[in-house]
Amino acid sequence: MNLKRKIWRYTWIGMSSLTIGLLVLVVINLFRFNVLSTLSPHFDLTYERVGEFVGGEDLQIDWATGLVYVSAFDRRKHIYDDPSLNGAIYVFDLADPKGTVRVASKDAPSVFRPHGLSLYKGKDGSRRLFVVNHRNEDHSIEIFNVSKKGDLTLEESITGEKLISPNDVAAVGPRQFYFTNEADTDNHLRILIDSFTWGSRDGSLVYFDGADFTILKTEMAYANGVNVSADGQYIYVAEMLGECLSIFKKNQATGELVLEEQVALNSKPDNIDVAEDGSIWIACHPKYLKLIGHFSDPAKLSPTQLIKVNHTPGIGTVVKEIFLSTGKEIAGGTVGAFHNGILLLGSVTEKGVLVCPLEP
Repeated sequence: MNLKRKIWRYTWIGMSSLTIGLLVLVVINLFRFNVLSTLSPHFDLTYERVGEFVGGEDLQIDWATGLVYVSAFDRRKHIYDDPSLNGAIYVFDLADPKGTVRVASKDAPSVFRPHGLSLYKGKDGSRRLFVVNHRNEDHSIEIFNVSKKGDLTLEESITGEKLISPNDVAAVGPRQFYFTNEADTDNHLRILIDSFTWGSRDGSLVYFDGADFTILKTEMAYANGVNVSADGQYIYVAEMLGECLSIFKKNQATGELVLEEQVALNSKPDNIDVAEDGSIWIACHPKYLKLIGHFSDPAKLSPTQLIKVNHTPGIGTVVKEIFLSTGKEIAGGTVGAFHNGILLLGSVTEKGVLVCPLEP
């Protein structure tokens, strides 16, 4: 066999192998991202839209006061039009949502692009709001003191090298919290590319004890929302690309977390809210590629799904779909929270928050 024929043969083998590999990857992703699945939408709720802010990605309800805190940041405008754009924390009263919406974070840092947030309630009745903040060069967890009227005063900004790509935070003490890193980088282009290949299990769950950071869990498939049971015994993490809710039991003596259950959701979970009765409410993206398309073009709607999970230790876990919207009512929904017959829905891209009456 002469040299030219050898070169042609090996080139053909290499190109054929590459083509087959790409075809296999395409087929796998068609199933991973539910491209071929058929949705059965149902949205039977009445609602009113509250607030003129855009991108209310996460929210928290203070059960005792009825105040609602919303983390709002117009990410689409920030990326495509205004790199210097800031966001804000808004507050409103469930008793009069439309009449009470206002900015609560007037004392925010000069660069404030909020993401996940968590309300800590002290035994003395004090409140602190913890907020993930994406600054220009790094990331931080902002800790605000909360007044009785819901106004925020910045107490402290916590930074550290383990805040790599923080998404959400769950406060468990005056300066103690869990947080998720989506991946081992904050390069969003690389995260997006990795989500279509094999490198998507590099998210993590980290704990800050008031002095030091400890990585508790790694190899998570895009760690997104995080929350804690009322008794502090269970930590809930939404693994977005894993399409599951990971439930960890905490060793109260050592702080070690042991995986108790991974609840299959068959949808891409985002933020997690734990209601007063202990039920877990998770906003999900059933069509991930449509979410990506919606982010660049608001006319392309992205479906939103809300799932309720009841986790009863020693008995089992029950999963119930509350609604599945085509995106007409709410596109790119990222959070759902329930309290006293009211369901609140927030979106990473849309205006305001939806307030919906809902039977328990």
